[in-house]
Amino acid sequence: MGIRLVDTYAGKCGLFPFREREYPQAKLQIYRVSDQAILCEHTYFRGAIMRLEPPICGADLEWSGIEIIDVNSKDNWIVFDLRE
Repeated sequence: MGIRLVDTYAGKCGLFPFREREYPQAKLQIYRVSDQAILCEHTYFRGAIMRLEPPICGADLEWSGIEIIDVNSKDNWIVFDLRE
């Protein structure tokens, strides 16, 4: 399995109580390397720990979750941790 960073989205500062802060996000694809079939595609927030199961991912993956540690939308990279 492979993981592809599709896009990053910058966060936005907000002035409470008028507008809430929007955290940076990353759109990832999890794909089967042999035929490039996309098994899962989702947008994750920085700081999120998401389970890789329906409705997030419909495929049976070898990882149970993913933590998005940091998103750099300027240079288009992320730091993440896969959970077994």
